[in-house]
Amino acid sequence: MRGMPQEAVAECLRHYDGAARGARSALPRLPSLGLFSSERDRIAGFLSVCKHLDTLVEQNEISKEEAQVSLYLMTVSDKSCWRAVKAFMNWAAPRFRDDLTTNSETADTYLSNYARPN
Repeated sequence: MRGMPQEAVAECLRHYDGAARGARSALPRLPSLGLFSSERDRIAGFLSVCKHLDTLVEQNEISKEEAQVSLYLMTVSDKSCWRAVKAFMNWAAPRFRDDLTTNSETADTYLSNYARPN
């Protein structure tokens, strides 16, 4: 969590247990994304993980905040997830508008948190 503000680190730690449960549950939904996997497959993998996290939120197994921290944990611990997030952001960030939706609340929240123009 190097480079993160202290408040953000504290927030991640507050949601760690639920986020770790979410990450362990969602990570198997992500296909293996090798160096030569297509951008389409990477984006689809990211959205699959996000939709699974949405389901966990709907079933009250994790909170919305824990779903976001789950994405962070998966991104820093799994290279395939990192590739999927990077592909999603490369595709979605330039197209970001308030009305852009991915049909996944977790993905939309992630996008709005990291791609919103300042």
